[in-house]
Amino acid sequence: MEVATSVNHFQSIADKHSNKVSMESIGNAEGEGLFKIVISKWQRQRQQNGRTPRMRAVIASGVHGNEPISNVALANVIEAVIKRDDLLEKFEFVTYPLVNLYGLKQGIRRTRDCKDLNRSFQDGEWTAISRILSKSIQEERQFSFGLDLHGSGKQGIFIIKNQKDDDGLAFSALAKIDHSDLQKSNNDTYPGKCGGYTMLSPGEAISRNQGTLKSFFAKCGIPYCYTFEYPKVQSLEKQVTLMTDLVLAYFNASDRHFFH
Repeated sequence: MEVATSVNHFQSIADKHSNKVSMESIGNAEGEGLFKIVISKWQRQRQQNGRTPRMRAVIASGVHGNEPISNVALANVIEAVIKRDDLLEKFEFVTYPLVNLYGLKQGIRRTRDCKDLNRSFQDGEWTAISRILSKSIQEERQFSFGLDLHGSGKQGIFIIKNQKDDDGLAFSALAKIDHSDLQKSNNDTYPGKCGGYTMLSPGEAISRNQGTLKSFFAKCGIPYCYTFEYPKVQSLEKQVTLMTDLVLAYFNASDRHFFH
């Protein structure tokens, strides 16, 4: 995947839909730019009368450079959400695509200084990238949702929750995905193990890894925090479709849960 094309693609979306989408630089690290894209129909209304959306979501992609489909899926999600005035009446989306541009260019997991960016959101491990990203997230208004999009070497798609009880939102979103495409536990019993994860149900996992972006979301007080993992062993087309569909299903489930 050509990085310049990806940056240009996100910029073209923002330019084409400037009434709902804005894209700006939040800084530079390791010789690469970092970007924030906001999808909202509330910006003008906020300026005019102080009105704000009821709930806000932060979504990041490309934290690991060898998981490029997360960026493609995020672009698809942005383009889909732009057309969904029903969602934009209730949600505002702040997104950070292409987080690890150096790793993406090289096709490697880590950063230029050989750090795992998804373990660097903690004392003693901070990198230039995680510092800039964390500062931007903290400067934003309060979020209700935090999603970090990734890929794994497993056979199915799954959601890693920060806590067991998320009001059934992950479970409801996963119900919209074909059961055969969901990651199962080792022996398909639940709770059950799958590598370093505890699977609560097909596609639904918990993990206590520290220094992840998900754990940083939680430290910021975001109540619903997740890592979404697409299956890198599937075809590229299926990887994109599964991740795009699951993220949209999650916000459809959140819409039903909070507003209906």
